[in-house]
Amino acid sequence: MKDKNILVIDDKGDVIKLMLDLFKNDSHIKIKSIKSNIEDLKKNFTILDYMIIINEDDLDCDLNDIINFLNYHFSQKLPIFIISSDEGTVKNHKFMSSVYNYILKPLEKDEFKNTIKYIIKVCDYNKNCNPFSNIPGRFIFKNKVQNEIKNGTNFNVLYVDLNNFKEFSEYVGLKKTNEVLVMFSQLLFNITKKYFNTNDVIGHVDGDDYVLLLTDTTKTEIICDKIIKEFDKKIVDYYSNEDLKKGFIEVLNRSGHLEKINIMGISIVIMKSSDFLNKTPDDIYIQMMKLKRIAKTKKCSTIMS
Repeated sequence: MKDKNILVIDDKGDVIKLMLDLFKNDSHIKIKSIKSNIEDLKKNFTILDYMIIINEDDLDCDLNDIINFLNYHFSQKLPIFIISSDEGTVKNHKFMSSVYNYILKPLEKDEFKNTIKYIIKVCDYNKNCNPFSNIPGRFIFKNKVQNEIKNGTNFNVLYVDLNNFKEFSEYVGLKKTNEVLVMFSQLLFNITKKYFNTNDVIGHVDGDDYVLLLTDTTKTEIICDKIIKEFDKKIVDYYSNEDLKKGFIEVLNRSGHLEKINIMGISIVIMKSSDFLNKTPDDIYIQMMKLKRIAKTKKCSTIMS
């Protein structure tokens, strides 16, 4: 298990003492204490994985100096907890980011420990989500599939890929490309919200590659049909009337020649839970890529199984 690093800024020393005691049996939780010194922060904050805890009581430097430093230098959205005996003092500080939270003393040991562990779980989840769509990424999805196999669940996995996405991106630029991904992520959310069981999951495993795990296999056909119909209806809004009239766009290929590229469609590869038995992840990936390549040769949105 990967270590969970927590940096505690604590001049008084009571919070770090409590945390070292609470997590003494949790070998993967690493508590690191520093004083409220900006130079120490410069040396230490970059190694953080999970959170910062600031004991506001008896700080040697002004809390605003620490906040300003973190606001200026912090690119990661890590939760930051400010612990204080004075609610008024904390509320008077204007925090620029929603990652800041405060906890009032006295600290109730079990509640405080459970809060920290819960935040670690949330951070674990968020770190394994696609940063663009906030959909669970490859690692979370892989664990989900493995758990369902272990439980003997009958399921289908849909591998969903946008055809001609790379060429479209080169043709229209980053802004419109991102708009398409936002549209498609929302489209999948809306469809899965209507048809998913509670144990089903969606994953965003790469730029334009998505996966869905369905435990009610009777819904596979209708979900695939909905995804394709909704996408084909919406994607035309991202092309010019001239492009739609032609039915293609023209993009320079690697040889420097203009190549006709069809309007984007969708390839969906369907794999059954039985396809995953006694196979390595590499075996499954190779099989899926073979089906995907066949599907992408079609001019329109396609389902392969």
